[in-house]
Amino acid sequence: MVKLKYSSALALLILLMLGLNLFLFKQQAPLPEINGVILPEAKALEPFRLVNHNNFDFSNSDLMGRWHLLAYGYTDCPDVCPTTLSVLNKFDTILQKNEDLSDTKILFYTIDPERDTVKKLAEYLPFFNGKFTGLTRRLALGYAHQPFEQGLGLLAELTPVANDLAHGIKNYTVAHGYTLYVINPEGKLQAILQPQSSDDGERLFFSEDRIYSDYRAIRHYVASR
Repeated sequence: MVKLKYSSALALLILLMLGLNLFLFKQQAPLPEINGVILPEAKALEPFRLVNHNNFDFSNSDLMGRWHLLAYGYTDCPDVCPTTLSVLNKFDTILQKNEDLSDTKILFYTIDPERDTVKKLAEYLPFFNGKFTGLTRRLALGYAHQPFEQGLGLLAELTPVANDLAHGIKNYTVAHGYTLYVINPEGKLQAILQPQSSDDGERLFFSEDRIYSDYRAIRHYVASR
């Protein structure tokens, strides 16, 4: 009887050790290689308030329950932004053919809210994809947008050029970063995707196939944890 108890205790110990080893293996499993960065521990975003292109408030709660991929820029951007949105439209077409990833919403956030009004965003985005959601900030809310921009690490600079005092129009140039952000169904930043570089290093670009490959790797990594 004593021998049986000893054997059972030993078997239980072995099972516990195997479970611990499996846990450690999962914890130490290497991140998939993507053209960007995966955050093993997703980063929460502080409370923010924005407005979407349908003129409805948009806050942290609107990120909950599904995956989001966010690009940012401005509607008067001559090249990078329309090119990226065109690529994201092709990426969305690929997603719709894969049911396990079709729960993804694509967002476009403008860093030029004075000129990119709700109306302008609503007219601009359908040229690329009618399902895309445009985001801007309500100027009346002051700094309610800052936790969103700072939490994601958006890079933008508006440089004044001249003022047309007769018409009260401010002229300025706009510069911004060139990255995509993956936000998980908990409304947390899960990964940042970087553009590819041409062979001569002179050009940065996104391709729908690489975005899809990286995005799929991110989703599988999170699902396996």
